Amino acid sequence: KLTILNNPEDFCCTSGEKCVQTVHVLCEGSMPLDVEVLAPQVNEGIFIFEKRFKVSPGVTKPVRIEFVSKPGSTGKSSTEMIFKSSRAPSSTRWP
Repeated sequence: KLTILNNPEDFCCTSGEKCVQTVHVLCEGSMPLDVEVLAPQVNEGIFIFEKRFKVSPGVTKPVRIEFVSKPGSTGKSSTEMIFKSSRAPSSTRWP
């Protein structure tokens, strides 16, 4: 099970600036997880983040999320980021 330990707040940037937040995710259980992060495209700017990563059991991973506001962008907008998890394939070793 993947747990998000903190809810990110709204990104508040002025036109052309960059905002940064960190989301902490925890892998609960005994199996490592492959995580894919999805964010829709927005007209107000771009999100920059690690799109795929692995989290080991019992480990909390910080995920840095940047938002770069487009020059001339004004007003508020909201979007939802999705963290999808699946069991990481186990490795098999042959003698």
